[in-house]
Amino acid sequence: MPRPRVLVLTTFDVDELVLGAVSAGARGFLLKDSDPGEVVGAIRAIHRGEAVVASQAAPALLAALRRPDVLPEPTDDAPTPDPVDDPAPDAAIASLTPREVEVLRLVGRGRTNAEIATDLFIAQTTVKTHVGNLLLELDTRDRVALVVLAHAVALVATGPGTVALP
Repeated sequence: MPRPRVLVLTTFDVDELVLGAVSAGARGFLLKDSDPGEVVGAIRAIHRGEAVVASQAAPALLAALRRPDVLPEPTDDAPTPDPVDDPAPDAAIASLTPREVEVLRLVGRGRTNAEIATDLFIAQTTVKTHVGNLLLELDTRDRVALVVLAHAVALVATGPGTVALP
């Protein structure tokens, strides 16, 4: 039987809650004061198998994914998170096409498929194809792992409006 896809809505922006929810298998984490459209979009994204994390929660989650020892121990029935552990992520990036690198950079910035399509003047289905190819070529589990990888290989610059990783 397939596992339910869980979106956590909470009033608390506490790092431990984010990490605990993800460790327990949640596919998304939003604050209850999120815009209703954002909540609906998150539900739809999770239904498609994507991951969604509130921008306020992203720093804690990304830092934890870079340092797996920070994540709480998963429960017996929860899937074990698989952070990006490729010893040579730069080599994997080198094998990507220029368009795939650009899509990865935009995914790393937290852009949705629709936003990436608009930014690159391509169809949303083309973006989905690129994201699917990235997941396969980079041997990553989900979109969150792509975000972590994009930050790890410095495809995403830090500065105003971005998340700086340790």
